[in-house]
Amino acid sequence: MLFSDRARGRTVACAVPYNVCLERTRVDMENILVVDDEEAIREVVSTMLESKGYRCTVAHNGRVAQEQIKRTTPDLILSDMIMPEMDGIKLLEWVREFDPDVPVIMVTAIHDISTALEAIRRGAYDYILKPFEKDQLFLGVGRALQHRRLVNENRKYQRDLEQQVEDRTARLQEALDQLEQSYDDTLEALGSALDLKDAETEGHCQRVTAFCISIAKTMPVPDTYLPILARAAFLHTAK
Repeated sequence: MLFSDRARGRTVACAVPYNVCLERTRVDMENILVVDDEEAIREVVSTMLESKGYRCTVAHNGRVAQEQIKRTTPDLILSDMIMPEMDGIKLLEWVREFDPDVPVIMVTAIHDISTALEAIRRGAYDYILKPFEKDQLFLGVGRALQHRRLVNENRKYQRDLEQQVEDRTARLQEALDQLEQSYDDTLEALGSALDLKDAETEGHCQRVTAFCISIAKTMPVPDTYLPILARAAFLHTAK
């Protein structure tokens, strides 16, 4: 027996709140890959999940699952442990390298509990023991997808924060460049005023500045210091 349904034969009527409708819309966008070598299990599990609004794709072994994941990365992988060609552990290891943000839930028989714990150590988000109930499946899937949403939201927040830092840094650099240009313009205006005041010293500030820079270039002076030296020479000459 794969699962049991405690609510079988029971009819429940209730109003659906608005926030539940929003949650259902979000669920409709999430895709779950069901990997199992038994067709009946794939069909039953995918049908159960689709009844909750999830989109499901299926694969009968790890190799096929790999190809499907390469084409479209699912939001969650639900994989059996024991399968031909590539078992669940090997698929898990491959997924952890391909996209470590995709949660993987391993499904195993109760006598495979040690293997399930090993899967957790290797990066599986959770495991479910057969036979399992629908509520148990839905709970595990819901927690795994919520974890993925939180990871995605955190990544988006980090990207947005980094973009804000880059934008503000660019604006600050632009302001500094404008301030530096304004400072240079002021110095040039001062030099021009001195030239007009005394014709004998016309161009003296510029010549001394150029001479200072030429000397500095023959010495182990960082290029970033040259503008500072140029301004210092210009101001000293202007005195």
